[in-house]
Amino acid sequence: MSNPSDPTAYITHYAQHRFTPEESDWGFTRFLSLGKLESPLDDRGIPITENGHTVITAYVRVYEDPTGVLWHNFVNYDSKAMTGYVGLKNQGATCYMNSLLQSLFFTNYFRRAVFEIPTEDDEPSKSVSLALQRVFYQLAR
Repeated sequence: MSNPSDPTAYITHYAQHRFTPEESDWGFTRFLSLGKLESPLDDRGIPITENGHTVITAYVRVYEDPTGVLWHNFVNYDSKAMTGYVGLKNQGATCYMNSLLQSLFFTNYFRRAVFEIPTEDDEPSKSVSLALQRVFYQLAR
């Protein structure tokens, strides 16, 4: 945004957004408050607006992505159908644990060892071994 008479009085904002059919509307929520439009930006005393007018310039870059991978938003994504595997959902601050569990799942020796842990007599609500077996079973489904 700049002053119509003096484009050296300006303010900029850079943002990225991916427009999709699910999210086709987007705007700046914290660009500049209305009260600051008529206030000078610096010691020269020139505001962004002049007689209720301002200049707004927007640069838009459009990417074409024939693969669909660059801007994939994973809405309605079926990892099982696409890769043969499922993942773990982040339950809020569980991403590091999820990464570790999925890495261990793909370590064949470790996965086999987990499934060989005897858990027949374990109490389901108190057994870490049984819980790990259940997670690995769900990942393998």
